[in-house]
Amino acid sequence: MDTGLSSADEIADKGLAIYNSRLRSTLESEHMGEFAAIDINSGEYGLGLTIVDALDAVTARIPNASCYVVKIGYTSAVALGSRLVKAGREKAG
Repeated sequence: MDTGLSSADEIADKGLAIYNSRLRSTLESEHMGEFAAIDINSGEYGLGLTIVDALDAVTARIPNASCYVVKIGYTSAVALGSRLVKAGREKAG
């Protein structure tokens, strides 16, 4: 039975592709350090200072959104036991 739900990997792949191809340049110039929650089906997104704020912003318009969340300008949205690294400043090796 197809539930229409995407796996976490599918959501991540689609969300990152949308971010990189359509949103990165605009969002990084105007919203560095904020969070963006991107609905992978519509490409619509919400912004916020927290993950919850960004999700609330997009789900207010699209209640059943399948969202990918990114911290704008960083390589990941959260860090566990480490620190966040700005995009383009990753250490080699």
